[in-house]
Amino acid sequence: MPYPLTLHPDRESAAVSSPAAQWALSVLGDWATTASAAGPARLTVRVLGTDSAGAAGLWAAATGTPPDAPESFVVGTSPSGLIVIGSDGAGVAYALLELLDQLNLTGEVTGLPLSGTPSNRVRGVFRSYVSKVEDESWYLDRAFWDDYLTELATHRINRLQLAFGIGVEYGHDPGVTENYLLFSYPFLVELPDFGVRVAGLPDEERRANLDALRYASDEAARRGIEFFVGFWTQGIELDDAIVGEWTVEGVTPENHAAYAAAAIREILLECPGIAGVTLRVHYESGIPEPAEKYWTTVFDGISAAGRPVAVDLHSKGLSAETLAAARESGLDVLVTAKFLAEHLSLPYHQAAIRESELPVETVDAAFATVTRGARRFTRYGYADYLRHDRDYRVVYRHWPGTQRLLLWGDPAFAAGYSRIASFGGADGAEFFEPLAYKGRKGSGSPGGRQVYADPALAEGAAEWRKYAYFYRLIGRLLYDPDASPEQWRRWLTATFGAAGAVEAERALAVASRILPLVSVAHGVSAANSVYWPEMYENLGIANGGSPNEYYVSDSRPPHTFGTASSLDPEVFATIAETVSVLLGQAAPDGRETTLDVARRLDGLATLASVSIGAFESATRSQAGASSPDVRRWIVDVRALAGLGRFFAAKLRAGLGYELFTSTGSAAYLQYAVSRYAVAAEAWREVAVVTAGYKTDLAFGKAAHLRGHWADRQASIDRDVADLRAELAAAPAGPEPAIDLAALEAAGATAGTATGAAAGAAGPELAHVPPGSFRPGADLVLRLTGPGPDGAGVALRYRHANQAEQYVETPAVRTGDGWAATVPGAYTDSPFDLIYAFVVHGPAGEAHRIPGLPESLDTPPYFVAVRF
Repeated sequence: MPYPLTLHPDRESAAVSSPAAQWALSVLGDWATTASAAGPARLTVRVLGTDSAGAAGLWAAATGTPPDAPESFVVGTSPSGLIVIGSDGAGVAYALLELLDQLNLTGEVTGLPLSGTPSNRVRGVFRSYVSKVEDESWYLDRAFWDDYLTELATHRINRLQLAFGIGVEYGHDPGVTENYLLFSYPFLVELPDFGVRVAGLPDEERRANLDALRYASDEAARRGIEFFVGFWTQGIELDDAIVGEWTVEGVTPENHAAYAAAAIREILLECPGIAGVTLRVHYESGIPEPAEKYWTTVFDGISAAGRPVAVDLHSKGLSAETLAAARESGLDVLVTAKFLAEHLSLPYHQAAIRESELPVETVDAAFATVTRGARRFTRYGYADYLRHDRDYRVVYRHWPGTQRLLLWGDPAFAAGYSRIASFGGADGAEFFEPLAYKGRKGSGSPGGRQVYADPALAEGAAEWRKYAYFYRLIGRLLYDPDASPEQWRRWLTATFGAAGAVEAERALAVASRILPLVSVAHGVSAANSVYWPEMYENLGIANGGSPNEYYVSDSRPPHTFGTASSLDPEVFATIAETVSVLLGQAAPDGRETTLDVARRLDGLATLASVSIGAFESATRSQAGASSPDVRRWIVDVRALAGLGRFFAAKLRAGLGYELFTSTGSAAYLQYAVSRYAVAAEAWREVAVVTAGYKTDLAFGKAAHLRGHWADRQASIDRDVADLRAELAAAPAGPEPAIDLAALEAAGATAGTATGAAAGAAGPELAHVPPGSFRPGADLVLRLTGPGPDGAGVALRYRHANQAEQYVETPAVRTGDGWAATVPGAYTDSPFDLIYAFVVHGPAGEAHRIPGLPESLDTPPYFVAVRF
């Protein structure tokens, strides 16, 4: 939309003269030059740095904050037009890009004065190269990098990892032969002193690979984006000594580490825009554990580049010795931990990891003695890396197991991810982007990352454009969790019209909460290469629930639907645990039960369906009603809502079946059959609505990582039929003591687990967390308010160290409520504390304070920060 303007940058300012600011000025200037053909300039913009004359006073007047916060900006008005001030080059760039975004989408600049200061130092996305046939086209395409990097910078995403070598996990991928850029170095550089080469790889192809890496990293740096290159694989041979499609020659046990170090140094010298190197340092990299000598040599190679380079260590299996070697190398060390297993989860760190992740003293796994033994607890969370006396930085990485294809976009969850990104003093977060792992493990096919069979829905080579709303929300809300909704609503309005924008936002927001809730509450596996709820591989219920071959490796015996663990067992009960409470075999403990999760899923699915129906009505009468954006939005929200109905009904079916096996009452089995039939029909609707997608959506070679929703229907229908047959053969048994249908209709909650109405008020108790605590001093934590008569209160707490288990202590009555004490001997540690209260009512009911809100966007625990 034309809006002519003139720019007046202060060329004496170091901030304005920086590469990022100069790039943004050129982008806005080019746009203004094009727009000026429509008429005379209507807007004058002075562009200043905080080092410009008079800028500090203007900054203070507009913000009241110091002008030295990195990546900060102010946009204000003056009699002659607008004034842009940035604290540094990135700040100037963000201000100018904000102007351009507003002008492009609305034709005007509003909301002045504007200011911004980042809440998180790191706001990253993760892009993977895992398939030559699918990824080479975009990797070598400079136009792709120009557009994609500009999109990231526009939304204040300041870190990009391009990951090589993550297409295979050593020890887990027998039969995979795809190995292009797996052991990446010889595909990028030639080191004559070592004689290492890739057989059959033309020199010009190797040079093109390096040129693409150089271009991408240089252009990222020019936009103020830290570019990290990930070398996730160091091994040469594939699993079981399988011969890969490409043969690396010249690497021996004697020169392996030295070659890797020299190659990384050469790449860093050739690509000055690379700001950091990411390394997977456990056995899945192909280097047997322990391997401190190998990694020390590699760190020395990075240091030898002779310029500041960060090293980002994937935290899984990271030993104290390897971490010490990295620190001693003089590098800027980051430890990047999985946010919550390998899934897009609810916006909080799990209150507890699974029992199977706790450390063990001995392990029968010579190749993985660290990861599967004493450091086992590092696999799926922040582990013990949040010590206050650490001399390394921490970042959280959100993995893609939950959802890879369908749209995602919830402002409340994005803000929640932002607020929890600084937990434990961490620097921020990095997200695997949508379509991560497409074509992984040798499953790639010609046509790039295309996922649509219907050409009208495809984005061509720019597949990432479908997910523009994801990048906008993640980037802008990681920057500021309290960002004005206008920052995303202007895009929704430009895309869907004023009438459609409101319902588009609401529909996708609630639909986007469905699969994260499923992943955490019913965590069949923590591994993204095993569990994919978005295209669920069915785990049977009938006849005791025969184990699914794909889930056995990362689930607990007997590997059935009813015993599948939560990924946060402190907050969520399993189906089997819910049954124990319902039958009076265990006391309610305030955790979310199967009844709660099913109720929540139904509510989300219903609201998403209603909202997307309203969206269809709102867009039907306006231009662009059949646009690809509108159609994709409708399809994906309807699919997500259908998945919510499926999992709600299947969880209820599993609950009914567990009650049947525990009591022998066929009435529970009848309930299970009826609810499983509902689930099967919901899945059928998902398969129909997603017919525009390709029939083989491959994110791995195994059947459970590829295909289409329609492929899963037969397994679901067989299980329903087997359950019906089991019912037909079952004796009536005793009368059921619990009316599950009535509980479902009432919306039973975790407070009672026996049938309180949905939304029933919890105890009227409140807690104000302490701002901080002093190590070695007793910490008194209080609940104020009357609470229910006859209540009892317990405090559950632990250090922010996932290797530890909870301590529970009773609270005592005080004049205005309850108080519990964490003794000084426990606070005397290098960790923060996380804690929650469990309130037991007179009828046996239990509530957690804090509990999970209906919005699911805040943590179910409090944090006390070490002073």
